[in-house]
Amino acid sequence: MRLLPLLLIGCACRLVAAEGVILNRWDFEDAKPFPNLSIEGEPPVVVADPRDPTNKVMKAVLPVNAKRPERSEVRFGRIPEGSERWFGVRILRPTLPQMDFTCCYQLGPIDGAKGRGRGGLYQIAAYGTQNPEWKLRFYGRAEDDSGYRKDLGPVVAGAWEEWILHLRLKADRNGLIEVWRNGRQVINQTGQNAAPGDGIPVKWGIYIGKGNVATMELTAFYDDVIIGDENCTGQQILAEMRKGRRKP
Repeated sequence: MRLLPLLLIGCACRLVAAEGVILNRWDFEDAKPFPNLSIEGEPPVVVADPRDPTNKVMKAVLPVNAKRPERSEVRFGRIPEGSERWFGVRILRPTLPQMDFTCCYQLGPIDGAKGRGRGGLYQIAAYGTQNPEWKLRFYGRAEDDSGYRKDLGPVVAGAWEEWILHLRLKADRNGLIEVWRNGRQVINQTGQNAAPGDGIPVKWGIYIGKGNVATMELTAFYDDVIIGDENCTGQQILAEMRKGRRKP
């Protein structure tokens, strides 16, 4: 069979980019609300959304007398070096003040090749006691252990905040982390952020640092936690987070 040549004569053609794939989603509405998640420290619970009683959300609580006093987190998977992913999460911190450091979401820590473990990678954490500020903390860079903290603005108590992260986990200068808070980009950082064979989990909940003890009860709420593939966009992740609910 002979294929005839395809002639485009006077044809206005438009290339349409393929939509990304949502790989994982947790909205805590199902009978088993924590699929594929492991629990670290004080277990989370599913409760009514403090801003919308018809909605179910995850609540992480770290009490003063916690058996594992530094954390109440859930953990997902291992994203290998060389991967590119999009992440979305809604976080509500109900009250202030707090302890000086409270991490609420983390891409990491680094799980090194051949058992070579290391701390790090990216944490969205609240710093300060009376009027805490959100910061992105990066530490444990694979090649030299350098790190930084970037200001993201004041923590708003009692309100849902929408966070979107875009990560390329790379053992070369093509590594990337981008962060949007409530639709505004607050981080755009490039450079190596892994070593060959590294991988990272995704974690959310309350974490105050290994060896620390809560001096007050610490709480955070979570909803619409999403992981998308490399073809996603920030707009797609945000739309997924807002499906079926009012804008926070």
